[in-house]
Amino acid sequence: MWQFRLIYDVVIFLIREMLQEYQVMPYCLKRIMQYMERAKQEAKKIGNVSIKRALVDICDYALVHPIKNF
Repeated sequence: MWQFRLIYDVVIFLIREMLQEYQVMPYCLKRIMQYMERAKQEAKKIGNVSIKRALVDICDYALVHPIKNF
């Protein structure tokens, strides 16, 4: 489970940094959501089931709660 938390923390950190850099502009948020959707599709190709599930869950979470969590 710690791998999931580590991956989650890294993804959240990167998104927060991007949002700060662009000052939470709507087009930036839209772009991030596009990246998360693409990342989700790529994660589904990973062979390791635990890592795949963790990455897909992270992407889903970010897509469902973009503003509240970031």
